Amino acid sequence: SGSGYLCSLVAYMLGVRAGDDEPLGVVHGIDYFEDNVESAKSHTAAWRQSILNSPTPHPKRLPEIEYICGNGYQLDPASSMKYDLIYVGAAVPMVRKSFLREFLSTNEGSVLVAPVDAAFLKIVRLKDGTFQEQVICQVAFAPMLDPPGLTAPPMFTIKPQIAPAPGIPSVFISG
Repeated sequence: SGSGYLCSLVAYMLGVRAGDDEPLGVVHGIDYFEDNVESAKSHTAAWRQSILNSPTPHPKRLPEIEYICGNGYQLDPASSMKYDLIYVGAAVPMVRKSFLREFLSTNEGSVLVAPVDAAFLKIVRLKDGTFQEQVICQVAFAPMLDPPGLTAPPMFTIKPQIAPAPGIPSVFISG
């Protein structure tokens, strides 16, 4: 989740359904460090308040952003929610790529964007359930941290506080 900037931007881009102000998505952000999660929550609250107070027309209701403190490698893909869009903001080794793909929804066009080794990859789920990969560019990101001292990390689950309605996009952002 980092500073909360990207989660806030995505929530704003998802917006609300015209006419009924229902949020058009679910946004989850995860970060390994509690102080980053608290900072992201604070920044998001200030951002939401600035939108409410702005003279410029903005949606008055936006998708909620749920921030979680944890290690992305400890997520349980069998019981966690699946996402239409995943952005990973820390480098992952090639051997972890298939683990991350397990969190993509089964919807055609679901996208995972992540720095894998030194390549920024875009992975798209195709209609037949296979994946298409594209190297966007070469990058250097700090690595996603492995849980310290654990050989078999305990797993945890992310479930939305409010389940998205069918056809409503879900977004996961990991810092």
